[in-house]
Amino acid sequence: MTLNECQSVCMGREPTVVPSIPDDCTLPIRAGRCGYNLTRYGYDIVQKKCVEFVYGGCGANKNNFRRLSDCQAVCEGGVPTPDPTPSPKGVCSLPIEIGPCKAYIPSYAYNNELKKCVLFIYGGCEGNENKFETLKDCQSACEKEGESTTAPSVVPEVCTLPIKSGPCLAFFPKYAYDSSQKRCVRFIYGGCQGNGNNFDSLEECQSTCMGVEPTPSPESTPTTGI
Repeated sequence: MTLNECQSVCMGREPTVVPSIPDDCTLPIRAGRCGYNLTRYGYDIVQKKCVEFVYGGCGANKNNFRRLSDCQAVCEGGVPTPDPTPSPKGVCSLPIEIGPCKAYIPSYAYNNELKKCVLFIYGGCEGNENKFETLKDCQSACEKEGESTTAPSVVPEVCTLPIKSGPCLAFFPKYAYDSSQKRCVRFIYGGCQGNGNNFDSLEECQSTCMGVEPTPSPESTPTTGI
């Protein structure tokens, strides 16, 4: 008879349930290779909780989470505690910080002068919480519903950069803001040594640089049968 069976039969106790931990959470916390200093969270099986660690940028395993709440939800099996970050209002009032490292990570931040989210290039370490992976995340956190989307009198700095194909010989169709034409145009990016005025879609370029709702592409416009 096991201890749980004995307690249940003789002492009227409910058996002790030991929560199972997902296999990913039992993996060792791995800083990885490369030279970046990225804040990540992993589950420490000794401390039996999620802890912060510095990730180098490559060579990770699945015990690697961007947010404390994500780690807690997967590995601790309980209601996650709020991430130790400022309130959305406080986050959006922070200055845009590229950071001292030399990575090239397109990110989004709220520009307090323009009152809108803009693209910027994050260096990969330090910086602050006014940094979002997608334009939608930034807008959801920082832009008020119904806020004016008319074009600003001053375009974001990234949009004033020259359109740069770069010296490499790849063939990537991209979009950039042309300051002389005051609109987004298509160009071919060679794959290296470009700059921040480089967008994957026309919609992304228009939203970032023109402050207007993106113009639907002809392919996405529904047609009516005759």
